[in-house]
Amino acid sequence: MSNDPSSYAQYGPLTPGFIRVPYNNVDALREALDEFGDEVCAFIAEPIQGEAGVFVPDDGYLKKCFDLLRRRSVNPIEDQERLWKILVFDLLIGNTDNHIKNLSLLYGRNLQSVRLAPAYDIVSTCVYDAGTRDMAVYLGEECSLDRITRHSLLQAAEEADLGERLAMRWVDELAGRFEESLKAAADELSDLGFPKAPGLRELILERGGYSTL
Repeated sequence: MSNDPSSYAQYGPLTPGFIRVPYNNVDALREALDEFGDEVCAFIAEPIQGEAGVFVPDDGYLKKCFDLLRRRSVNPIEDQERLWKILVFDLLIGNTDNHIKNLSLLYGRNLQSVRLAPAYDIVSTCVYDAGTRDMAVYLGEECSLDRITRHSLLQAAEEADLGERLAMRWVDELAGRFEESLKAAADELSDLGFPKAPGLRELILERGGYSTL
């Protein structure tokens, strides 16, 4: 999938069928979906790479993602809620690896209906001492786990054309269950033989975005 010859020249045979779309260019993505829509199974992007650095998308990218869902999803209301909750959950657990590669559109069996894929590849990167504190998308005017606040989320909801009251209700629902759910998960993992789980729970509460809300 790379467009860097040094990354693929020594490998092969390469999987056919990939269409390259310029990064951070929603218009190009829209044109590709219009042209190849019934043949597309997923959209993949990776703004955080070990060898290339971090490339945060332009302001307004989040709104454009929501706009695409509104136009293409067979259930845009449910998919917009799911996308918002994924973003909020990434913030709560301190996941700065929430790049666009971890959001996909899935086509139905008829190759006509489109839905946002369920959440996947979610990691609490904040537990590691070495790593960025910047999320891969802006929420409002901020991307740092240390600076994102409820005001940032209100800005993000407005930018995405979500009802601010409804968006913040979803934030409060997730945040309200977070500590209890995190403790239950840590206790279960500890019982299964993972003694470091309680310590990781404390790190997530201390370093994740939950502490700023």
